[in-house]
Amino acid sequence: CERRVQRAPKALTNPHTKAAADWMILDHLASRLGANWPYADEKGVLHEITEAVPIYGGLTWEALGDQGLQWDAGQVRPAAEYRQAVQPEATASDEYPFALVTGTVSYDGGNMFALTKQMRDIAFGPIVGISPADADSLSVADATPVTVSSPYGALQVQVKISEQIKPGTVWIPESLPQSPVG
Repeated sequence: CERRVQRAPKALTNPHTKAAADWMILDHLASRLGANWPYADEKGVLHEITEAVPIYGGLTWEALGDQGLQWDAGQVRPAAEYRQAVQPEATASDEYPFALVTGTVSYDGGNMFALTKQMRDIAFGPIVGISPADADSLSVADATPVTVSSPYGALQVQVKISEQIKPGTVWIPESLPQSPVG
């Protein structure tokens, strides 16, 4: 990693535009929201960064120059310690024979489907994904309403049979507001 800190000059200079620098746009937006940021120029923004983020302490606008600066080269830090992730053991019982797996849909962490009307209109409702083998053993078909329960609660969902689900597990999307899991 080169550790280069550099200025970001305008990519295009057009004398006919009234476009402001990014820091000015953010400063104006903050003012409209009630904040009173003390910046007069880019130097002021960098100065606050050097105060707020210790690794940039001592860095100055002038030191950056036109080519930037390799920063923090003189400091030695210990290497990060990596540990192997421990996989929790899914415990099945007669009362709860399936392991629940949760995950997002279409890279959504909850905002796209929950807060966007267009996505809510095309999104499916709360579902539980289940393997074809498990669906056969439970005598359920696609869209069958079922209750998924655990020691922590229960949820009404519709079955979605999928070859992608391993037998012995069920999958519920965690990003849908109608299925509060995860």
